[in-house]
Amino acid sequence: MWVISGALLLLIDGPAARGQSAEPFKFFHEYVGLNQDQIAAVRSGKAIAKVLDSRSPDEVFVFGSVYVQSTPENYLKFASDVDALHKLPNYIAIQKFSDG
Repeated sequence: MWVISGALLLLIDGPAARGQSAEPFKFFHEYVGLNQDQIAAVRSGKAIAKVLDSRSPDEVFVFGSVYVQSTPENYLKFASDVDALHKLPNYIAIQKFSDG
């Protein structure tokens, strides 16, 4: 039995985010184990993915981070428009689970 767990962290760049501390990057280093080159890559706009250690070979944990240059409000509006996302070539499959 495979257990797959994923986490994706979106770093959103907007007026409110520019005044934030380096907290996400501290988390990347201390808990995810990213090195300084990987953290610099995220800061420069590149996506990072890393397979994390698991308790057993049956579990797979994947962490990912991508930098988004937008405000949180604009990103959430974009990400919740399933019909528009469905038309984009990078979305292989997307479906809305519920309206709630």
